[in-house]
Amino acid sequence: MQTLARKDIETAWIECLKAPAADAKKWMEDLMQEQPAIDAYLFSADEHFCPSDERGVVFLLGFFIYKMYVDRHDDLKPIDYTDLKEAEIENIQKLYELAEGAHFHFDEAMAKLEPNYRQMPLLNWLKDHLSSIHPGSDRWPDANFRLAVVHLKTVMDCLDQ
Repeated sequence: MQTLARKDIETAWIECLKAPAADAKKWMEDLMQEQPAIDAYLFSADEHFCPSDERGVVFLLGFFIYKMYVDRHDDLKPIDYTDLKEAEIENIQKLYELAEGAHFHFDEAMAKLEPNYRQMPLLNWLKDHLSSIHPGSDRWPDANFRLAVVHLKTVMDCLDQ
């Protein structure tokens, strides 16, 4: 898949937000039918790693990632639990490696995570969107923020093949 441009990402987000409820329901049903492992992974990530007042955010953004890919790809391969777990472990391992022996700064780690990452505009948009969740605050508590980004990048990595 080609790199998604930030402008296209922002336009698609606004279109999703303005979509009629019936369309959103169909899109969610499509996710459950076509990618049940992603659906379960996102639900679990939200349930286990987000503060109770933030639940739904990781799922919604993960669904948006899926929608961005499915709208641009007719033949997405089915993703299974093993694919997701392997990608998640790899993403977490990379963050640990980047954090070793230095003061850990998440933004710097993200920039080094994959300097040639094809979907960096989408990853940065997601990170920026997550940072804007709390009014009057820059971002979620660090651990929740990092886990949310790892989970969303995991879904991206599996779909972007």
